[in-house]
Amino acid sequence: MTRFLFQGDSITDGNRGRGDDPNHTIGHSYAYSVASSIGFRYPERHIEFMNRGVSGNDICELYGRWQEETLNLRPDILSIFIGINDACRHYDAPEGCYSDVYENTYRLLLERCLSVNPDMKFIIIEPFTLNTGNMTPERHEKLAQYVHANAAAARRVAQDFGAVFVATQERFDQACLRAPVPYWCWDSVHPTYNGHGLIADAFLNDTRAFFDSYSYKD
Repeated sequence: MTRFLFQGDSITDGNRGRGDDPNHTIGHSYAYSVASSIGFRYPERHIEFMNRGVSGNDICELYGRWQEETLNLRPDILSIFIGINDACRHYDAPEGCYSDVYENTYRLLLERCLSVNPDMKFIIIEPFTLNTGNMTPERHEKLAQYVHANAAAARRVAQDFGAVFVATQERFDQACLRAPVPYWCWDSVHPTYNGHGLIADAFLNDTRAFFDSYSYKD
């Protein structure tokens, strides 16, 4: 059996259940759509999906629970979606996680994974933001600078660790030409169900070659 783990913040958490009920353990985020689609596509590969996203987490908090909620679960494939809370806290509290801390911590997370499983594979999802009008244009412009800096850092980490990188910001920007921003994102941070559909679609498209060629465990 191949073990697949989703990690991240509230966008991944999706109000997931903390019990054993299989109807709720993955939650109601893009992760549910991804798991259901891949599980349907590859039933003979017996992929076990787990979600340990935690609402409100930045990368420093993710690091704090890495042993218990990532390494101890022994994933073969790890998907990480983190960065928007780091940007928000950088804006609101300059002493928080800056982009260099974000990138350096990201690298530490993956290095710890490889130290226990050199064959672990990574999927990194790009953090994004859209201005839904819930903040001033000036505030959102500054927030977006931090988000885009984190996105660039995440892309560098993906490249250096041979991870699949799932691009989201450009896709959301293009989607906003088809429907208004609130259709996709309701508070500049959290996607609507339509936005989760966009993330899932991006994920499935960008990882198709990976899943088709991956050497699955029996």
